[in-house]
Amino acid sequence: MMASSPVEERNFYLTLSILEGQKLAHAAGFSVPSADVQEHEIMDIMQKWFTLSHAGVLDSVKECANWMINVIRDTNDLDDESLAATENIITAFGIAAISHLIDQEMLSILEPENYDPSLVETNIVSLLGFMLSSSLSDDDEIDLEDGEEDEQ
Repeated sequence: MMASSPVEERNFYLTLSILEGQKLAHAAGFSVPSADVQEHEIMDIMQKWFTLSHAGVLDSVKECANWMINVIRDTNDLDDESLAATENIITAFGIAAISHLIDQEMLSILEPENYDPSLVETNIVSLLGFMLSSSLSDDDEIDLEDGEEDEQ
């Protein structure tokens, strides 16, 4: 197996979250790009998530994450908030890993044969719901303009 490049690693962190990917990449030691580059990267990540959502991958990954939460719930003493956060982390990891494999041309996504335009709205609602439920807390804000963390 070939070693991954720093760009691939940064893209993985960006793909973990549409809303928080820049902060995650910065927390992993990557510099914060210009506002124009950030905007382009966010649009690219949104497209990846939307494509995976449209193909049914997001729902399948969420289902698998829920199965893992059932095991974790039965074997650990975690509260509901911790379980929900863990489920979001597992889901985000699954999507980022699949996206990385697609970028590496190890996997490909086939467009559904019976494309239904009404599913676009459903996928957007599902995607937005996941994005909002899994975003970092306000206490973890990073000013992406200058790369400095806000202390609150």
